Amino acid sequence: MQSFLSTTPCLLNYRTRKIRLQVQGETAKVEGAKPKGAIHIIRQLGIVGLYKGSSACLLRDIPFSALYFTAYSHLKSDVFHEGYNGKRLSFLETLGAAAIALVDRHSPHLV
Repeated sequence: MQSFLSTTPCLLNYRTRKIRLQVQGETAKVEGAKPKGAIHIIRQLGIVGLYKGSSACLLRDIPFSALYFTAYSHLKSDVFHEGYNGKRLSFLETLGAAAIALVDRHSPHLV
């Protein structure tokens, strides 16, 4: 959960800049203009503008993360028996738990 809280603010404005750069690049191709960089977009939108629309992203990301991390934790302890008699999971068992949790919870994230 800490990783979600620390990466979400960084990734939200990254997505905004990425989309703006893509749109600007396509527009520049059509109009024949020179595309401007990310600094221009940041100056144009400002810090607050970079986070506009972030509530929609958070409404999508928070439930997904809550479901994913809960499923991952339960899979590790209940299916792969981590912690019973001091058992530590191997890399493949950990990867398996993460993959199952992701497949099981990825559909609501895409909707």
